[in-house]
Amino acid sequence: MSQGIPQGAFQGLYLEVGAAVDAYTSQYLPRYNQIINTDAPMTINATLLGSEGEYTLNANIGLEENFDNSGVKVVFILARHISDEYFSSVIAYDYSTDFNLSSSGSTGMFEKTFSVNSSWDPETIKGYVLVQSWNTTSPEIYQAAEAGSAAVSMTDASWGEAYIGSEFTKTFVVANIGSSATDITITMDAPGFELSGEMNYSLAPGQTQAHNITFIPTADQVYSGFINIQTTIPGFENNTITLSGTGFTNAAPVIENLSFDGVLMKNSSIEVLYDFVDSDGDDEGDSIYQWYISDDGENWSDFTNINADIFTIHFAVEHIGKYFKFTILPYDEHLMPGEEVVVQTTQAVIDLAPPANLAYTVENGNNIVLTWEPPVLPLVRGLFGYKVLRGSTFIATITDTDVLTYTDENVEDGTYTYIVKGIYSPGGLSTDSNMLNITIVNGVSNENDVEESNISINNYPNPFSVYNSFVFNTKREEHIKIDVYNIKGQFINTIADRPFSQGEQSVVWDGKDLNGNKCSSGVYFYKVITPEKTLTSKVILMK
Repeated sequence: MSQGIPQGAFQGLYLEVGAAVDAYTSQYLPRYNQIINTDAPMTINATLLGSEGEYTLNANIGLEENFDNSGVKVVFILARHISDEYFSSVIAYDYSTDFNLSSSGSTGMFEKTFSVNSSWDPETIKGYVLVQSWNTTSPEIYQAAEAGSAAVSMTDASWGEAYIGSEFTKTFVVANIGSSATDITITMDAPGFELSGEMNYSLAPGQTQAHNITFIPTADQVYSGFINIQTTIPGFENNTITLSGTGFTNAAPVIENLSFDGVLMKNSSIEVLYDFVDSDGDDEGDSIYQWYISDDGENWSDFTNINADIFTIHFAVEHIGKYFKFTILPYDEHLMPGEEVVVQTTQAVIDLAPPANLAYTVENGNNIVLTWEPPVLPLVRGLFGYKVLRGSTFIATITDTDVLTYTDENVEDGTYTYIVKGIYSPGGLSTDSNMLNITIVNGVSNENDVEESNISINNYPNPFSVYNSFVFNTKREEHIKIDVYNIKGQFINTIADRPFSQGEQSVVWDGKDLNGNKCSSGVYFYKVITPEKTLTSKVILMK
């Protein structure tokens, strides 16, 4: 790859029509030859079609290896070339913004049409095509081609190796570069190739007609042939395109072990893992990847992954409650596709998971000992401690995740609310644990205290996906009602509403509403009502 053109030979990216370029023989031609003789990831077949002031410069570009096309343009230049010893001058200049080739073996036709002074002799008009990175400080030319006038845009079409059953197409253009109408007659002798369009037609001056040639190998063999295009244009009566390609047996690639690794939680990530398997030993080509997002895990829409790595997605607050799906359509290095494979999350993304099963005991009358369990979520990452809140005040920060207890000492008489939050990096604090309401009177706990309380209740697992068990102890026979509400305070279902005998009891919520429909993932509140008191706490449903 070389630098300096068109910056050196054509006066830079911001070229002015009419600017003189370097002397053709002494300066420009050596630079041009340097480019076309340097190993490059592509080939260019360029032709200049036209006459009497109307010219179309086209380029059939083929990639010989995978190519990063970001910031790449195709530059088209017309120059009026007087002689090898005289300065040429630029008479037209433009570029294409749609260079979309990236896979080895892919081809494309790019063209620009220019109007120039009709009195200029067509023999002095030359065209130049350059594939260039569009960088004003360090421009880089990947390949270049020079073109003189021609009636057919291509003289050679080579496909190299193509697998049996594939269809790869190239395009050529026939142009009337004469001053009167011309008859066109096309014949082809090329087994394994197909040609589109009419074989006999007329073209008015300046008109063009495009044709597609498709290579369709059916056996392990070398294919060759030619297309002959006859015109009545003086000097361009007989035109030939030589065709060649080789068919070979190729097995379709397969994607195996497609899965996600990571945590479905805010400020965490999941990574796509898979194995590309090809029995021929081919490398993976430009496989097609796509993310999807859903509110319910059933109805999907395209999701644009803004992360630098397409295989990793980092969850933000707006992803909470969402499901994700990833698809791969594999291609091998010869552009052969396999079967599309899909993987999707089975649960929705949750907020930062809270500590579980917060409980307490009272020691020495007014020391409240809190205990809890780590967040109930496999592979939790980024957790490095806990914060304890009494009411709205943080009273303790614990930076050792193995410490699952805190003692609030010498608590004065009164009623207190306790919760615990997880500390994550990054992300900050989790949602709330279950809440405890505790009343201390004269150094003795009345609320939820083992000696005075008629009932104590807990639920597990929390979060849950299928069933959540409410386990409670009653000191005497008691009528108990348990209702579930959503985060908006709307009634969802009644789990229990009957007398319970003394001792340990349990009821189960299956995550369904009053009509038997499965509830969506999210935070729910349950309210335990007895004749003496009402207890409230949270439960998290994850599908």
